[in-house]
Amino acid sequence: MAARHHVNLKAAASQFVFAHPAITCIIPGTRQPERVQENFDLLTQEIPASFWAELRDEGLVRDDAPLP
Repeated sequence: MAARHHVNLKAAASQFVFAHPAITCIIPGTRQPERVQENFDLLTQEIPASFWAELRDEGLVRDDAPLP
């Protein structure tokens, strides 16, 4: 599904958690300094609303789960 929507799966995972109002930060693990910028970039990648809608339509996220 991510490939069909041209969505980076790591970006979707990072952004999904931030959709919940109780989440204020994530701490992605990294051993390499260049990954810090990569992790930041994942949070700013544009993900189409159709991707999130399809996740919900396919039952891959709960109906009451907040989505970006």
